[in-house]
Amino acid sequence: GSGDAISNLGGAINSFAPGGCLGGGTIDVRGILDATPTSASTPAPPTETGQLLTQTTSVQTVQVKRRSQVSMEPYVRGYSRGQITTSTNGYWQSVRPDLDSMLGKVNPTLIDNVSIIPGPYDVTHGSGLSFINVNMIETPRYRCFEGHNRIGANFRPNGGQVIGHETVFGGNQNYGFIMSYGNRTGSDYEAGNGRDIPASFHTQDFLGQFGYDFSDDVTAEFRYQRLDQTDTEYAAQFFDVDYLGTDSFEAVLTVGAPSLGNSFELLGWYNQTRFNGDNANISKVNFNVRNRLEFALASALTTMAQTVTSTDLVAQTEGVQTSAGLRAMFTRGDEDYIQARYGTDLRVVKQRLHEDVSVQGFDMGMALPPPDFMFEFENKLPRAYSVEPGIFGEIKLPLLAYWDARIGGRVGWATTSARASEIDMDDNLFGEQLEQHDTLYSLYMTNELELSYNYTLRFGVGHGERLPTLIERYSDGVLVSLIQNSLSRVISNPDIKRERAWQIDLALEAEYQDFRGRIAGFHSWIDDYITYSANIVDPSLLDARLLITTNTSMATLSGFSAYGEWDATDSLTLFGSASYLYGRDQELGAPLGGISPLEGRAGLRWQIPEENFGVEFGCRMVARQDQVALLRGAVSAPVPVEVETPGFTTAYVRGFYDLSPNFHIVAGIDNLFGRTYLEHLDLRLPDSPPFTGTQVLSPGFAPYIGVEWTN
Repeated sequence: GSGDAISNLGGAINSFAPGGCLGGGTIDVRGILDATPTSASTPAPPTETGQLLTQTTSVQTVQVKRRSQVSMEPYVRGYSRGQITTSTNGYWQSVRPDLDSMLGKVNPTLIDNVSIIPGPYDVTHGSGLSFINVNMIETPRYRCFEGHNRIGANFRPNGGQVIGHETVFGGNQNYGFIMSYGNRTGSDYEAGNGRDIPASFHTQDFLGQFGYDFSDDVTAEFRYQRLDQTDTEYAAQFFDVDYLGTDSFEAVLTVGAPSLGNSFELLGWYNQTRFNGDNANISKVNFNVRNRLEFALASALTTMAQTVTSTDLVAQTEGVQTSAGLRAMFTRGDEDYIQARYGTDLRVVKQRLHEDVSVQGFDMGMALPPPDFMFEFENKLPRAYSVEPGIFGEIKLPLLAYWDARIGGRVGWATTSARASEIDMDDNLFGEQLEQHDTLYSLYMTNELELSYNYTLRFGVGHGERLPTLIERYSDGVLVSLIQNSLSRVISNPDIKRERAWQIDLALEAEYQDFRGRIAGFHSWIDDYITYSANIVDPSLLDARLLITTNTSMATLSGFSAYGEWDATDSLTLFGSASYLYGRDQELGAPLGGISPLEGRAGLRWQIPEENFGVEFGCRMVARQDQVALLRGAVSAPVPVEVETPGFTTAYVRGFYDLSPNFHIVAGIDNLFGRTYLEHLDLRLPDSPPFTGTQVLSPGFAPYIGVEWTN
């Protein structure tokens, strides 16, 4: 296939620093401030890892939906949510797809690399249709004991973002350690038209990591991560997050040396996220979310005997999600010749969501003391779980001197269920059987063919299957924002079928001394694509929808991407890229939702390595998206769930300067000319008199500066 990677984000820690015990040596843990990035651009210091994926010009397969400044939901070639398997070693899922993102839980300065596999071409990380694998930095080793410190800070005035981190690391020949603390805070940001977008947040993260070498061939690594997120606003959504906490434990035992051809790896993980939130922030009124719902309820309740002139809508939500598992993997052979990887794994996911909603009705003309009446109801995902053991294998074969192939396969046996005692008689869950059993298959072959010294052809075909998420199977009216209009409730069907995808990929890469380029295309056929049928909740709420999970017999995704860069001189590089995606529900004959429009980028990068200085200027051009999604109507004709999004062009400038080998500065401006624009994936609420439409516009003129020092 054609995958993307961003490397050396957190820096690669040398196995042994040169110079002996007293000479010290250097350690490259500069993170995002790296002056010689291995990706094709110099990304700005990101608030969240998902933001980084969209800044790197060499990656065209990933877009994000901005849920908040610290929660950006990734889309990989039109795949989203449960179609994407995310991991940092262990497997991660969101506690709620609209209030939580795995990428937001990882401090970008602690990442070694991120690999994006935009198709069913991976079997070692579980079942899925595409994959995002985040590899954290490993603990260092030195000839004798050494201790070091890295401290950095970033500031973005638009949004009042202040981001700081400190990392202490060290070790000797036999062990290494890393201790890190990060603190990120921000407030509302200003769009290009001057409108304030609710976006405040406060997160703190901690990492403790220790590695020990029992011998030259036996190594153990243990990692603990903690995230505390408070007072986070989600513009245009029904709920904000009051508190979200994540604890993550990972332990890896490696026996043997993978580089020498034989090794065994045993990985275990346990991740848990808890959260609670409500709709009490004043921004829910200022941004026309809560007040338009209250107005619609008052209008609907006037049909009762008592006239209702106003309502008060109060809601709270809370939940927990746990992921745990094991993976045992053997590696045999030389990675430059014939190499095989095979093993077994187990993934267990448990999840629960609960929402309490209270509605009070008032008639301001009556003498009775308010409220005149009140009713309450609850929405929930009852305690549900999935268990999936599996076996997998992959082999790399040099078919010819110029042709390498990889063949992989996986079988997983999954069971999902929900606690029947938590399902009331009047619950809305459809389907007859709570406990479901699925067998999931994956199979692929990818090829790398050296056409000449300068050209490489990559092509592949793969089949992958993915399990419905617990929300897709067991949700009972939870107010989860899944469509462009955030006001949606989800009712699930335990009988929903698993998705099965076939995908083909073709990519041609060119590499000369002064030119590098790639053009790639793909097409995917997805059987039993998980989608929704939709009911209109209330005419006065326009696009608000009641969503019921269902399958469509066939959906397709296809597209292309291209990238090229040319070294005009030793210091000046010109670059450009383009990407296009098309998705269609073939049974309904309508576009799929969440499809990004045609996009292009162009720019120039001027770097003087011997002076440790560089600057990059670029622009991003996004076409109008007029392919908008329809969903099958539950009781009527297909209903629209998206609206067209205008095109836009933005520009940026970025630069870095290393004052010394240990002190680094990066600065720049995003949206250089302060354009007002809206991403197609981002949320918006339509005009609904007496309320005007509200949109989650992207930040306007946005300067930033970051510094980092290592000793």
